[in-house]
Amino acid sequence: MSQHYFETVYQNRPIEVLMGWDKPAQGYYMVIEWSDEDDDEQIYLYTHLDDEDLPDSYAKTIAPFLGRLAVLGITIPSGMLQAVLADGASNVGNRTEYHN
Repeated sequence: MSQHYFETVYQNRPIEVLMGWDKPAQGYYMVIEWSDEDDDEQIYLYTHLDDEDLPDSYAKTIAPFLGRLAVLGITIPSGMLQAVLADGASNVGNRTEYHN
């Protein structure tokens, strides 16, 4: 599973966006986590696993996640987007990268 992280702010609170390619599942995923939340019940702003608009738990393209980010007004670095797409195209397994 590739993992690409980006830290930013949403509604005046710190968040961490995690996107990547899951090789065994053959799909993309995205999780947005509150960085300042201690309550396990409220830790996620978004997770692909709870997205009822996805036909499967993982997406075959990153389009649904780009749409979700646009609705939230979150822009990820272009380098992160390119890296996630490259991971999917190359069917990358383990890889972790932080972006700013």
